[in-house]
Parts: sequence; structure tokens; C-alpha cells
Amino acid sequence: MWKIVLGALAIGVVGAVLSGAWQVGLGTGLILALAAPALRASIVVVPARRAALISNRLNSYTGLRGPGGSLILPFWEHVGGYLDLAPRARQISLGDLYTRDQVPVTISVSLIYSLDPWAIQPELRPEFVDLLESAAAAILQRQVEHLLHRLVGGQSLNTLLGPEFRSCLEERLTQELPRRVGEFGIALSGPVMLGHIILPADLQAELNQAHQARIHAQARADALNTLKQALGAQPDPGWEKAMEVETLEAMGRNGVPMCWPYAGERGVGNARGRGNGTH
Repeated sequence: MWKIVLGALAIGVVGAVLSGAWQVGLGTGLILALAAPALRASIVVVPARRAALISNRLNSYTGLRGPGGSLILPFWEHVGGYLDLAPRARQISLGDLYTRDQVPVTISVSLIYSLDPWAIQPELRPEFVDLLESAAAAILQRQVEHLLHRLVGGQSLNTLLGPEFRSCLEERLTQELPRRVGEFGIALSGPVMLGHIILPADLQAELNQAHQARIHAQARADALNTLKQALGAQPDPGWEKAMEVETLEAMGRNGVPMCWPYAGERGVGNARGRGNGTH
């Protein structure tokens, strides 16, 4: 822009000299020679997705300039640096988050954020705005950790692994995290997404074993019902009881907690047998 202005004024000076008014042309040229550096120093063009940090001769912060052209005080203010306002992705992994029943879990959080230095309170900008670029990641890490410690610590492991709690936790983070980091000049773009909830290896192995045992027991129960329907009538009670006992024994071998349903009946039968034998 300043080049266009200087070019137009130079054409005017040349025209004035050629028309015979050389005194006017000479005076205009001197004015331009003095004004051009000041004009150039007063114009700042900030690139897209950048914010310019304006400082004075004492290297003190004086203001912010957004993308586009803007004016500053010539020879007193200058651009001290730039902030990148483009969105950036961040993944945060937090371990040793304890549930209400003291089970340690590891949770990863994915989010997209950008810098918003104008959201910082004006009285805090001189001290904090030039540190925003390097401090944003640490601020996000600390605030996410604080929220997850509170949200996970109030739930049991069964609730945490439930199908509905995951979406509920993502919603709570999406709502609360922007309020916590906004005052520090950080803006979230889009929802917060949770990764896998990782359990300790020994606990995960036990859960996998119990899950496989439940699947096996359900398959045997389905096979028994199918066989009953195929026979068209109820099987012999003794044979049915033997099948159920075999199923329970298989569940016990696979680590499924259970109670023996026929112990009382068998105990009564044995007692009766011994009593008949004695008398």
C-alpha cells in the first residue's frame, strides 16, 4: 500500500516540475523524502492465521494486531513477534487415574485447539501473551488431568466401562474444558474425544477370561435349549440335571464365580440313603 502512495506522489512531483512549478515540486519531494520512512514504519501487514505482538523501544508489550494491515506508532513501536493462530491437534495420555474402587486406569484424550490471545484479560496480557505459544500444551495437560481425576475418581470400574459413560465423559470434557482454558488464551475446536481405557494387564486378563467363560456358558445353554426343542418334549430330569452339572463344572474351570445349586438336594439324598441302610 505504501508503495502505491509513494508512486502516486512521485508522479505528482514530476508533473509539477515539468509544468514549470519546480519550487512546488522540490518542496513536495523533500516532504516525501521525510515522510516515506515514517509512513513505511507505521504500516504493519500481519499474515493470515497470525497475530503480531507489538512492542515499544523499551521492549515492553503494547498491543496485538490481527491478520491484515494495521497502523503502529512509527519509530517507537515495532513487531516483537508472531503467534500462530492455526488449529493444531493434541493427544494427551494420562495414567494412574484411580476409580472410586481404587483401580488404576490409563485414558488418552484427543482434541484440536488454537490460540486466542484476545481472550486473555488485558491486564494479564503484558506478562503472559508472549509465553502463550510455549505454555499452551502444558496448560491443556494440567486442566485435562485435573478434570479426569475428578470425573474418573467418582465412578466405579463397572460404571467406567459401561457403554454410556464414555459418551457422558466426552460430553463433560467438551463442556468444562473450554471454560478452564479460555481465560489463558486457548480455544477448543470441536469436541473432545476419548481413546481406549487401558486397565492393568492382570486385571484385563481376568476380565477377558471371565468374558470368554460367559460366552462358553451361554453357548452351552443355547445348545441345550435347541436340543430340547428338537426332541419336542422335556428331556429326562436326571439327564437334564447331569447336563446342568457339567455346565457348572465347566464354568468353574474357567473362573466364573458360582454357587452349587444341587448340593442341598444331593446332601439330603445321601442322608436318606445312609438312614435307610442303618435301619
